[in-house]
Amino acid sequence: YLWQFGKSGALYAAGEPWNRLTQVYELAISPDGRWLAQCDGAAVDRGFRLFDLSKGEGATQELTEWFPARCAFSPTKPLVALAGQDTNQVNSLRFWELSTRSTIHSERLSGPCLGLAFTQDGKRLFSFSLTNGMDEEITMWDAIGGRKLASWPVPQPGVGFINIVRVFAVSGDGRFVVHRSGP
Repeated sequence: YLWQFGKSGALYAAGEPWNRLTQVYELAISPDGRWLAQCDGAAVDRGFRLFDLSKGEGATQELTEWFPARCAFSPTKPLVALAGQDTNQVNSLRFWELSTRSTIHSERLSGPCLGLAFTQDGKRLFSFSLTNGMDEEITMWDAIGGRKLASWPVPQPGVGFINIVRVFAVSGDGRFVVHRSGP
């Protein structure tokens, strides 16, 4: 549900009024407060939706041939980073421009993405993905050109443990990436 401070009642309910079976994987609000992005991953209701909060208008459904699971708005320009899978289960990262409503860059990921975060200056994006089954990696992307800059494996805790990152964050200047793993 989306609530506005000082008003009673929800302004918007994720997954409504489209389908009560919609699986909402992630919600993000643009830095200017105008847009709400909703990632829907269900086969019956896939794509991502944009809700214009400034006008109170219903959401438009975008990229319906794709199953986005993660989204993040750039803090400096009208850009959304989206990570998900196509109908052939190929994982990818897309940089989607709000003004043209189109993908401007797309890169293949080695596995499902579990998180996205921009640096404060909007120049870099970090993604957290599974690779080779249950291995994990953090990747740094050039958010302007859409290319991969570097990636690092996440250390595993030891034999017999399943290490799945539950949360991760990036410092504003991009110098630090922290994560918390565990069952």
